[in-house]
Amino acid sequence: MNSGILLIDKPIGYSSNQVLQKVKKKLSLKKVGHFGTLDPFADGLLILGIGKGTKLSNIFLNEDKAYVAEIFLGEEKDTDDLEGDTTFKSSQTVSYENVISALKNFEGQIEQVPPTYSALKHNGKPLYDYAREGNPITKPARKVIIHELKVIEFKFPKLKLEITCSKGTYIRAIARDLGRKLGIGGHLQSLRRLKQGSFDISDSKSIDSICEENIISIEDCTKIFDEISISDNEYADLKNYGKTRSKIKKSGYFRGYNNDNFVGILSYSNDHLVKEILV
Repeated sequence: MNSGILLIDKPIGYSSNQVLQKVKKKLSLKKVGHFGTLDPFADGLLILGIGKGTKLSNIFLNEDKAYVAEIFLGEEKDTDDLEGDTTFKSSQTVSYENVISALKNFEGQIEQVPPTYSALKHNGKPLYDYAREGNPITKPARKVIIHELKVIEFKFPKLKLEITCSKGTYIRAIARDLGRKLGIGGHLQSLRRLKQGSFDISDSKSIDSICEENIISIEDCTKIFDEISISDNEYADLKNYGKTRSKIKKSGYFRGYNNDNFVGILSYSNDHLVKEILV
């Protein structure tokens, strides 16, 4: 079985782990991991690492993501999405101009309080466990970056947005906070992930249609990285010690080649090339 990644179009109603297990069973895979979860009510791009490709998660988890989100205005829920209980409801309406004005508060770097129903940990326990027990924990606000907020459609009470954002951004929290900014409450009604880094939903496959030939090799899925040629001695150091001295003086990740053969993904730190993955 080749190592690499699979691009899955996750359907609504499945957890990310359920999708992972289905793909793992269908293709008889031993080692599979995902590069960022999607809630069961959400659909869209889910990246799975296969074999040594699971080690790419540390790289790809930090990538920006793009979504289409539908926000329902006029009602806030405890989970900040359609599956929760209503905590506030308003009969007030807002105009398109009101929405556009409020959205300006969510551009660029913002501070965002994570939902109380989230997988973030508090004393080793997920926040959603505390919330379900009736003891919700509010985490401090975190800095995230909203690169783009584009209105696709607005017909009160529904607002459809295309959002490009940094790692760690909760779209549910944007829905919640936008509703509060407008004074009428709001929650996330639907969510579809379109992109993660350089990977696009248009290149994904459904669970039913996925096959082994759809695995994108480590070499092919990392073409955004520069290539670097390493000598036989440097390659031996990488295999034996996990690093080799280098004078490249350039940060980032690299696709390493020895005698024109792809050998793996390397990074540069403290005058050394460091092994991330050797194939």
